[in-house]
Amino acid sequence: MGDLEAFATTYDIDTIQVAGEFSPGRLSNSSDRIDLLAANGDTIAAFWYQDSAPWPEAAVGQGPSLVWKNLAEPPSLGDHWRASFHHVGTPGQPSTVPGDSNGDGRFDHRDIEFAFATGEYEDGQSMNSTWVGGVWNGDNEFTSEDFVYVLQFGHDQVG
Repeated sequence: MGDLEAFATTYDIDTIQVAGEFSPGRLSNSSDRIDLLAANGDTIAAFWYQDSAPWPEAAVGQGPSLVWKNLAEPPSLGDHWRASFHHVGTPGQPSTVPGDSNGDGRFDHRDIEFAFATGEYEDGQSMNSTWVGGVWNGDNEFTSEDFVYVLQFGHDQVG
């Protein structure tokens, strides 16, 4: 984050752990080293960021923030990152679109088909569903409540 004061005007920094600031404009350069550190100072990952493909070019300069797509994949590869679905990012919150089961950044009929293909809609098995399987409200059960959640909270998402 480049400016703590500006960041604080947009986000509730009392509830977000801020690791520190970098020089303004620093990550819009052609290549910069990024060190991700745990709270105890241990290095989680260290890699070089690029501002060209395969890194998400939408996140260059004044664009959306970068989001690591899958924490099981190495962060050093640009195609393991995407631009945030929200222009100003989502620090301290999941960077997902409610109902986006297939991960394309929007909620539409393809997500419903994708979720129903798991066969877990109100299947009578306790706690067996996931986000991909239609659990959009976080209760581990794919039910009508998940559609209510998406319709209530997903209206301002990219779609």
